[in-house]
Amino acid sequence: MCRRVAFYDDASYNFEIIRTLSHAVNGAADINECMNVAENVSAGDGEAWYREFMNLAERVEIFGNQCESRGHLLSAYSSYLRASNYYRMADFYIHANPSDERIKDCSRHAIVAFKKAAPGFRHPMECFQIPYEKNRMPAYFLKGGKPGTKAPVFIIFNGFDGNKEESIYGNHGFAAADRGYHVLAVDGPGQGEFLREQNHYFRPDYEAVVTPVVDYLYTREDVDTDRIALMGVSLGGLLVGSAAAHENRIKALIANSGLTSTKTYVDLAFPKIGELAYSDPARCNELSRKIAENDSGKRWALENGRFVFGAEDNAGFIRKYLELGFDDAHKITATTLVLDSDGEHFFPGCAEEMYNQLTCPKTLMVMTKRECVQFHCQAGGELYGGQLILNWLDEIFRS
Repeated sequence: MCRRVAFYDDASYNFEIIRTLSHAVNGAADINECMNVAENVSAGDGEAWYREFMNLAERVEIFGNQCESRGHLLSAYSSYLRASNYYRMADFYIHANPSDERIKDCSRHAIVAFKKAAPGFRHPMECFQIPYEKNRMPAYFLKGGKPGTKAPVFIIFNGFDGNKEESIYGNHGFAAADRGYHVLAVDGPGQGEFLREQNHYFRPDYEAVVTPVVDYLYTREDVDTDRIALMGVSLGGLLVGSAAAHENRIKALIANSGLTSTKTYVDLAFPKIGELAYSDPARCNELSRKIAENDSGKRWALENGRFVFGAEDNAGFIRKYLELGFDDAHKITATTLVLDSDGEHFFPGCAEEMYNQLTCPKTLMVMTKRECVQFHCQAGGELYGGQLILNWLDEIFRS
């Protein structure tokens, strides 16, 4: 039986430090480095969180530079990957002011460090942009297939607060490439570099985002277009489900976590606030601030929500957030894996609701505390969680 893991009594800070630490299995964190941050940051102190992770990231990257200058390339690449993850986490709790230049600064450092780490990856990686309306979405293509052959593709979209870099080292990108999949990780609207550098915010019709990605794959000679898998992580589970209802070229869909509506989270975290966002925005702003005043997770949700949706106030964010969702899951044709966790704290009950709406070939997989994968999106259980997901995908594409 897996014992309770607690660095903080605070649920939000505890989850985020576990999430960061869990990437150690792929070399993107080290145990004592993360524990030292936890020891020096009090729950709710976003400025200290920024300071400690930023200092750690800079120190680890400087060491990587020193290693590279002396020809210790493997040590350099390893350091750069950890630094990228730490830079990513540094800005996590400082989104109250979206114009805070530190947000872009952390993102830019994270991307630079990640690209410096790439020559040390087990598989070659391409960095490029995918046409999207009049813009271009930043993406990575990790080549897991054998040269001269067509290989299946594993597309990963992150969620409410992740980015394409984390998708590679933290959402089973490396593991999928090791199994012979090409891996395509994308920052869509509302995510990572595309949000921070081009101010593209989340949108409800995510098929407008996913379809150009699939179009791009059809231009590559090394892709087996009969075996395209799409995974959405956290809120990304809703986004990719919405897209797959309109994009029949997806053959396997993984909703990690499964959900079709954001209403459950709003009702759970901010009771009755959803209605007020429309009927009385001023009252909504007042009550939501009060509810979140002494709750770091809810405060972060409001601050990050305003940031990723480009909303001026809490009511504006909640209205835009509630627009995300879809009622046509019955139109999904891809063989679908819906993931749930018995410790799910953002979207409890939503996975089963999505599963019941599907009419395609489907599987509901519940990650359990007994197997130590009980947290949202398998945080802290990255190896075993990834094995379960990719075993399912292997079987789908072999059948």
